[in-house]
Amino acid sequence: MTAKNEFRPLAEQDKAEALQIFRDGFADLQARNDKVNESVQNREAENMKALLDDHSASFWGCYEDDTFIGFAALTRPNAIIQHYLSTSEVNTPADIREVRLIYVKKEWQGQGYGRALVNTLLNELEKEGASYFCTDAGYKTSQAYWTELIGTPTKGIKDYWGKNEPHMIWIARTERVLDHLHDPYRATENTRY
Repeated sequence: MTAKNEFRPLAEQDKAEALQIFRDGFADLQARNDKVNESVQNREAENMKALLDDHSASFWGCYEDDTFIGFAALTRPNAIIQHYLSTSEVNTPADIREVRLIYVKKEWQGQGYGRALVNTLLNELEKEGASYFCTDAGYKTSQAYWTELIGTPTKGIKDYWGKNEPHMIWIARTERVLDHLHDPYRATENTRY
């Protein structure tokens, strides 16, 4: 990243482009996981459209020299996480937020923008006084990303998407993950947040 990058609330005029970044990124995510399914892509794009208009969601954009290159969101926990929280003995704040939808245009990937977007969202949560956040992943590449960033999942739901295809949920302390983002050499394996 260069010194000319900026992370700020997503501008209204960037929502259509955010939807396209999502469509492209989600199709690529499915391809990298050998799970290409056009009907799932269309359904998820419709869900994304609705989320962009949900006033309880907070979208942050990543801009490089005023060029919109990616986004991430803070939302209420999705249905899978809500079910887990309602049926588990994990003690979490009622207003816990989910860090989700980390998408960066393909040509800008691998340069730290996704990680910087996560850092931006966690800093926002810290400003709000949120000690914990949650996230989840169903695709293996996403699970590997979050495991590297956060550590061992709080919950793995075996065979959720089919045989040997788990769904993973993380409930993490905001401050600990922020510390890790600032010190990437701190060990996270088998660390529970």
